[in-house]
Amino acid sequence: MDEGAEKENILVRLVQIKSLVLDTQQIRMKLIQSLQELFETASRWAEEDSDAMRIAGYIAQVLNNLTKSYEERQFNDDLKELERLIQQAKGLKQKLEGEGGG
Repeated sequence: MDEGAEKENILVRLVQIKSLVLDTQQIRMKLIQSLQELFETASRWAEEDSDAMRIAGYIAQVLNNLTKSYEERQFNDDLKELERLIQQAKGLKQKLEGEGGG
């Protein structure tokens, strides 16, 4: 694969990653919004019903865990992808230096 094709491949991959992250964020935001609406409803009922109070508490825990686990997982995934891209860029640089020097 020549230099131009490798650069294009890297750019295409970065666009794909960005698109995937945006799709995931949209899904996450919709899920969080739905859970927030359920939490508000359960919170209103909680004034009259102890079961609704427990449900509201559980929904709050789920929202908290969803946010926390997503952020940790996303950070780890992003870090791994960054490391992979750095290694790919180093390989491309070495290849280009080898062609220029030899």
